[in-house]
Amino acid sequence: MAVLKDTIIIKDLAKTFYLKSETKEVLKDINITVKENEFLVLLGPGQCGKTVLLNILAGLDKPTSGQVFLNMRDSVSLNEKEISAFRRDHLGFVFQDFNLLDTFS
Repeated sequence: MAVLKDTIIIKDLAKTFYLKSETKEVLKDINITVKENEFLVLLGPGQCGKTVLLNILAGLDKPTSGQVFLNMRDSVSLNEKEISAFRRDHLGFVFQDFNLLDTFS
């Protein structure tokens, strides 16, 4: 598969959380390609995995399996220093509820 610059490719992504005596499969077989100048909207009910997917895309969490290509690099294989530099140089975050200064009026 050719990986183009400025393209996000998610291939066979899965994320499972292991809680005490149970497992929770949050993402399973996710395949998405977003090319330059395309927009993607994530919609779904609460607890369906939207934030988990965004955290994996940002390198804040690792998938259980699968690949995430950002700017022609498999972000899952990047070390912490490399993914931090990628976030700094290529990603922006807009938080829905940021509460940075909750003690001020």
